[in-house]
Amino acid sequence: MKKLLVLTAAALLISGNAFAQLDPDPDGVGIYFDPCACGNCVTLPEGMHYAWLVITHPTAPMGVHGWECAITTDGPIFVLEYAPEGLWVNAATPPNFAIGLAEPLMNPYMFPTVVVMQIAFQLVDVSVPAAFYLEPVQFPSIPGLLVYADGADPNNLIEMRQSTGGPGEPVAVINGDCPVATQDETWGGVKNLYR
Repeated sequence: MKKLLVLTAAALLISGNAFAQLDPDPDGVGIYFDPCACGNCVTLPEGMHYAWLVITHPTAPMGVHGWECAITTDGPIFVLEYAPEGLWVNAATPPNFAIGLAEPLMNPYMFPTVVVMQIAFQLVDVSVPAAFYLEPVQFPSIPGLLVYADGADPNNLIEMRQSTGGPGEPVAVINGDCPVATQDETWGGVKNLYR
């Protein structure tokens, strides 16, 4: 009976959230207000809240063995705690993260995501927007890139891409205009969709 309940709960989670994921591209990265990577734009009251740093559709089949990125904020938001998943070591100083993991992180729920960090933050004013940004770390393994280490081979670094454009563009917004996902598409390609 317990197995049936667990399978039923997993099926409901998958059917309810897997199809609403925002970033369909491989090796995406973003900050979301839920661990399924379904929402990166919310209206919140003042107080303590949570966000998650999530890698979406990782192409490394054996999970994530480490990752690098810097997390910055703008607006009336104060990060209270960064809590990376798993047994980890940070070779940088927050807000820079060069995380090495003892064991690769896998997704236990069969979503095409791997949650790598939970972020607790305090919102102190709702009259102006707040935003999260992802940027390369101060001393990156590969200059200019956000990367994660392949779970099967930690020496294999895989570039992570932001669906909202890249460094300088917000990946998550609170009480403001939502970040817009970008796609590499030509005008001719768009016109062909409607022929």
